Amino acid sequence: MLMRRLVFVSRERGFREVFILDIGLKTGLEYVDCLIERTYGTLNFSNSHELMRRLKTLHLMEIGKLVMLTAHRSEETRGKHLRIDHPSTDLLYDNKFITVQKVDGKPRVGRRDRA
Repeated sequence: MLMRRLVFVSRERGFREVFILDIGLKTGLEYVDCLIERTYGTLNFSNSHELMRRLKTLHLMEIGKLVMLTAHRSEETRGKHLRIDHPSTDLLYDNKFITVQKVDGKPRVGRRDRA
């Protein structure tokens, strides 16, 4: 519920703009972490099909967490994703990709040049 209050959507000039606050991303990351931890703790299944469905769901939750992490670390406005707390676009990051690597068991966000 808190996440909905901290992410604002504006429909001006026929397109959608998403205004994101840093506190909303932090809250969302904490919520997803708790949800993943709780899901791993209650992982029940009676056959291989149920196991596969639950693992797919957990993988999608992990991917969602990584997307939120990269949005949190971005600290700039880019395109239609407008950060109220970081309203400018950093031109140093033009033509760069955001990357996520697992280092010492934790995700590390970085940037690399386009190939």
